[in-house]
Amino acid sequence: MICRRAIIVSGDDDGTFCGLVVEYPGTGDSRDNVQLGDTRNHNAKLPFTFKRVFSKPGTYEAKAFGGRVSNAFGCRGSTSTTFVITPPPVVAVVPSGDPLEQLAREAQGNNPEAMYALANAFANQGKDVEAVKWFRSAMMLGHVKATNALGFMYEEGRGTPQNLSAAAEHYLQAMKKGNADAMVNRGFLYQKGLGVERNEPQAYFHFLLAAAYASDKETRDEATKLRNETAQKLTREQVQQAQAVADKFAREEIK
Repeated sequence: MICRRAIIVSGDDDGTFCGLVVEYPGTGDSRDNVQLGDTRNHNAKLPFTFKRVFSKPGTYEAKAFGGRVSNAFGCRGSTSTTFVITPPPVVAVVPSGDPLEQLAREAQGNNPEAMYALANAFANQGKDVEAVKWFRSAMMLGHVKATNALGFMYEEGRGTPQNLSAAAEHYLQAMKKGNADAMVNRGFLYQKGLGVERNEPQAYFHFLLAAAYASDKETRDEATKLRNETAQKLTREQVQQAQAVADKFAREEIK
């Protein structure tokens, strides 16, 4: 997703400019380094515009260091700006009179619960591409169940090319919000060796967390069964290590 263009630094074309560095904190992006010459020699154009690609919507602060050479700042001037990246609009393909029409209107009004419900409806109808779009839109608005569901679509290759690494990452994001279904799903990846090396202690760690965080009896019973069955394949030391890791994850990662 390409963010809207943000002008970080601008000025008149009367002066000399030195090197400019632009940082995007929190995005994981490397710095932009721009060498600017004397504008009177037409080596730089104003305003200076930078473009970045961001994977998630949100509010970001960009900081620029350098700028116009002057008695006050030299090459050590700085400025910053805040810009907002919003998810692209998604349009529901629902014919007039369809039972999903009202739900589609609510989803298009940026209601994450409606987005998630609409995505599930599309998935049940076999319209997986539409389902993926709406699961992703709901996820971008912080819907945890949609994050887990999108991970499942990646795991199964439904509505999107199969990508087990992406599935594991989406499950992990949902896990950190306490979603037990994601814990079970990610545990299965380790138990079956899907996209990762088969690892029973890791599977046990995930099932152990799921049994602790499940909010409904059905999920709790399933997770407990998986936890107990997997524990029988491990040594006592492996079980104790996994329990310690799960306790640390619960304290430090689950918000």
